[in-house]
Amino acid sequence: MLAGDIPVGDNANEHLLRKYLKHCARNLSSVNRMNGVYRIKVDDMKLNDFFVARQQFCRSRHKKYCHCQKLIMVAADILQNGFLPLKDLFCKHFGCIASKFKTDKAVSRMMQLPVAVVPLNINGGKKIVCL
Repeated sequence: MLAGDIPVGDNANEHLLRKYLKHCARNLSSVNRMNGVYRIKVDDMKLNDFFVARQQFCRSRHKKYCHCQKLIMVAADILQNGFLPLKDLFCKHFGCIASKFKTDKAVSRMMQLPVAVVPLNINGGKKIVCL
C-alpha cells in the first residue's frame, strides 16, 4: 500500500508515518497564538510520535543528510531536556548568530513540531522557551 510515494505497511512506525503524512499537506508552521503562547495545530500526535514519524519520513524520502535532521535533533533535545530556551535551541540547531536571532523565524521553525513556545519568567528575566 502507498501513501504518496512512501511505502506504508502495518507496523507501529508506519502507523505514525501515516498520521504524519496527513499533516504534511497542511502548513505545519501555521500556529495558534493565545496570551503569548504559540501552539502548533497538530493535536493528535505527541512529540515522541512525531519524532519517530519524521525520522521514517526522512529515511524514505531524502538523501543521507537533509534539513529534516535539524528538526529531528531539536525534537530529541526537547524530549531529553523537557524544555529549553528558544534562542539557545534555535541557534544550536540552525546555526544562527545570537545577536541576529529573530524570534518569529525561530517560532516558525519550532511550529513544525508538536510543541508549545511560551514566555516564562526565569531568574527575574523573561525567557521564551520551547516545550
